[in-house]
Amino acid sequence: MIVAFANAFIDQFHRSNNLLLFSCWSRPLELNSAVSLKFSIMINTRHMAPCLIDPIPHAVVMGGIFHGIDAMQGTPLSLRMWGIYGGGLWTYQAMICPMEAIQGRRSSLHNVASAGILGYIGVSRGLMGVPFVNPYTLYGSRFPPGLIGAAVYGVMGGALATLGGKQP
Repeated sequence: MIVAFANAFIDQFHRSNNLLLFSCWSRPLELNSAVSLKFSIMINTRHMAPCLIDPIPHAVVMGGIFHGIDAMQGTPLSLRMWGIYGGGLWTYQAMICPMEAIQGRRSSLHNVASAGILGYIGVSRGLMGVPFVNPYTLYGSRFPPGLIGAAVYGVMGGALATLGGKQP
């Protein structure tokens, strides 16, 4: 089944001239056998490849700068932390790009969503702290720390995007 799915996907890719057009037909619904569902996705691969490659130099440099700031505060230098910073920045950009491709425009709400998602994951897994929030408030609140982290990082991402000239 997986091989047939992969072959159909590759055939559609080659037929559509770098435009991934993928359609799935589901089985008819059990309640009404005359109804079937169709699901289609169109993604322009000429837009996605630069979106995944262009942020790499930025992520490497800024990851090094953030890790250097950590080192000045006493944290030992390690490739692991540099990779976490660089990987996080690359993931942030890689999450924004498909949202822009789907909606067809640049928006600060894409930055809010990707920063909020990464903030939630990072705080709930203990990889990141929550800036601007007192730890006693963070852990004494009725809201989980991951949710507070998502809100704080989402607002920071949206504010920086808006200051950078993106419209909501």
